[in-house]
Amino acid sequence: VDTLLIQYMNGNPGHSLWDFLFSLLPYWYQYMYLPQQQQQQQHAQYFPRVLLQQDERCSAGENDEWVCEVLKLMGIFSSSQRVIPPEPNDSTIYCFERLHAVYMTHNRESDRIEEYAPAFFAFQSHLLETLALPQRSSKNKKKKRVVFYAHAPSARRVWIHMDEVLQQVKPTYRNLIEFVVIYDFGRLSLREQASTFASSDAVVMVHGAQFANAIFAPPQLLYYELGCYVPTFVGNEGFMEMVKGRKYTAMQACRDDTPQNVPCIECTPDLADPNDDMYSSFTVSERVLSMVLDEIIETSSTTL
Repeated sequence: VDTLLIQYMNGNPGHSLWDFLFSLLPYWYQYMYLPQQQQQQQHAQYFPRVLLQQDERCSAGENDEWVCEVLKLMGIFSSSQRVIPPEPNDSTIYCFERLHAVYMTHNRESDRIEEYAPAFFAFQSHLLETLALPQRSSKNKKKKRVVFYAHAPSARRVWIHMDEVLQQVKPTYRNLIEFVVIYDFGRLSLREQASTFASSDAVVMVHGAQFANAIFAPPQLLYYELGCYVPTFVGNEGFMEMVKGRKYTAMQACRDDTPQNVPCIECTPDLADPNDDMYSSFTVSERVLSMVLDEIIETSSTTL
């Protein structure tokens, strides 16, 4: 009997995508997706048993975390399976006839991410088809739909005064930009998060887990990832090629030698750790935001 061991990081879609789902994809592709396509089975199920190392409510449909919803859409869980809960204590030993262990792996900096391409394209196509996301509306085709996110709910690595600077630029760009502000991605369902990315021309967001939704993004999306220091996963060159991103820009701390034509942010040292730029909050000037919006308008209007 085959058993699938799965691990993921609770509450963080970014880590769940890169450090877990990318490791799971080859198993899903080989043992579930391809057999389903070849045999035209609607519900191919390869793993009769699943060992969950996290919250067992995920398989029962009682947990609506991003990764749980994605796993359900992939068909990892089914009513005919036996879900094995985590070991109750360190002295408990589980024995398996054949165990497929999918461990957390640091994939974000991999220069071989393109090796996942066949499985990723199948995965992306399956999710988009299952969710049946609405296409980008043509009624505002003269306007570029741009999504902004300040990362405020975390209370760290926050784009300070984002609303104020958006109000400053709106009069200039009201006929060119459709401003969409998301205040808390964590309160949105998977479908709502997916739709946000799928219906946009550009995203201007603080570095964070919400970028995992790039798997739902349309081709040619423009990505702007903000942070005093950006340990990006979405900016991985191989990943950008797979999602067919038009352009990726990491907007990081302004330095003395930063050219005037390069958009950067003004950082405020994090009070808990002044030497750690990872979690420092920041502001974006009206001039810099205007530079970004001008680039979005010019780039997205140019046909490749």
